[in-house]
Amino acid sequence: MSSVFHLNNTEAKVNYDNVMLPFSSEPKCLRVMSHTSLTYRRHFESIRRKLTSRVVLLKGIGSSGWAPRATTLRTATFGLVHSTAQYCVPVWCRNAHTRLLDPAINDDLRNVTGCLRPTPAHNLPILAGIQPAELRRNGGVLSLERHAIEPRRLFAGFEIC
Repeated sequence: MSSVFHLNNTEAKVNYDNVMLPFSSEPKCLRVMSHTSLTYRRHFESIRRKLTSRVVLLKGIGSSGWAPRATTLRTATFGLVHSTAQYCVPVWCRNAHTRLLDPAINDDLRNVTGCLRPTPAHNLPILAGIQPAELRRNGGVLSLERHAIEPRRLFAGFEIC
């Protein structure tokens, strides 16, 4: 499989040992779906569908007779929704299509806090005690940058030869 980023993608062909490799305009590497235009829109739509189904699941748990505590619901939110929304964030965090994920995250925060739709979306993370999505994305990038600069901190407690 090949994917070439070229001004004219119809001419982007790869030969390997005299064999023409099949071209993919939407390659998927480490569960991140790219496109030859590098917009990541399809990747965000895929993540949004995943987030929406997980939010519906958490709403069902929250509204059932089981009635979990707020801390349990918040922990489940981190595990199911926020971890999916933050996956590979340094690759796409500054993309214009990140706004596609925000409605699903806001619905989940409404579920955690018990707030209704009229509550302004910018107040939801404060009420839930969770960092806003934009700050979490930037924090993921800064964390990666910090570890790239200081790799010895990654291996604290281990001796590096």
